[in-house]
Amino acid sequence: MATPKQVYFIPDSDPTSTAPSTGLGPADIFHVFRSKDGWLTVAAIEPRVSGVQNISVEFSCDIESFLYAAAVAQCTSPDAETAYLRIISDRDMGERFESICEARDAVIIDHLEAVVRRCEEEMRELKARLACLKARRHSHGARPILTERPTVYQSLLHLCLILRRCDYPVVRRLRKEMDVVSWQHSDWEERCRQLNHLSDDDYEGLACTLSDFAPFENIELTGKKVKNQVMGLMVKLNASAGEITHENGSAPRVSDEFSVHTNIMLLCAPIGIFAIVPELEGDVLHRTDPEDHAAELSRSPLYQNMAVTAKSAKNELAGIIFSLEPQRLSIQTAKDGLSVGSHSRQRLLKRPSYDSIDDANKEK
Repeated sequence: MATPKQVYFIPDSDPTSTAPSTGLGPADIFHVFRSKDGWLTVAAIEPRVSGVQNISVEFSCDIESFLYAAAVAQCTSPDAETAYLRIISDRDMGERFESICEARDAVIIDHLEAVVRRCEEEMRELKARLACLKARRHSHGARPILTERPTVYQSLLHLCLILRRCDYPVVRRLRKEMDVVSWQHSDWEERCRQLNHLSDDDYEGLACTLSDFAPFENIELTGKKVKNQVMGLMVKLNASAGEITHENGSAPRVSDEFSVHTNIMLLCAPIGIFAIVPELEGDVLHRTDPEDHAAELSRSPLYQNMAVTAKSAKNELAGIIFSLEPQRLSIQTAKDGLSVGSHSRQRLLKRPSYDSIDDANKEK
């Protein structure tokens, strides 16, 4: 016959302790509960620590803590429950214990009902989305990305993801307010509307900001030069999306003075997306993980109900990057079959400040 388990109280005045010191192995301990002044422990043998008290023999602990421990044990350990109930019966605490259990059950029921409501809401949303997907499949199938050109907003999303991914993970984590993946169509529309209304002074400010990055060090940036390049690049994105308007013919030509990397930064900056210390170098397409890129695109409302795969995302990005190549290099790339973005090994790093230069000179 198994030896009845006993309830022991181990004094512990340290409120930060996370487990009692019992001197026993895990097989001998059936339940522990943190009380106001120590630990209530159900064990097969008496813990080998000083000050331990056998509650089954002499009740010497806080009653409320004891009853809460019994209520928890009732849901976790039959052996511990039996030990607690034996003491509760001997000390005529049954009515008070039932009251605590009822309060516990009410909290659990409220929690479970809230969980059920959330699950039902999510189920309704999933069913609605599934019905939409089925309807699209039966009517004309889910739209593969490759069968249609990316919109201007989708192209900008690609580029913003590329640029933001160059920052350190902690920077990306802390800048949640600039999570472009969550932007709705209306958000992109508003950003591009603001871009179209930037003043000459605004472009001068952007020129001063971007000139601090190493890829622009051989380019004499001015507000006018930045504005012309941005306008020209936006026209190229519109043309790639098949959204050609009468305004496209009067737009400035894209300058071959800028690389793919600088063009990415120029398109992202006017809509408010900057990298702090980006490391964007070499073949942009090759450095981009297609699985991760596709996963991020699929989270965007711009790609809702669209079949985004690693292959289709990579091909779409390749077309966008190719359109940002300087024209002379794009032609050479097409002839040679080279990877887009491979002509340059520039690393986007902030130029050293004047203070850091002075410090370096002092060290010499």
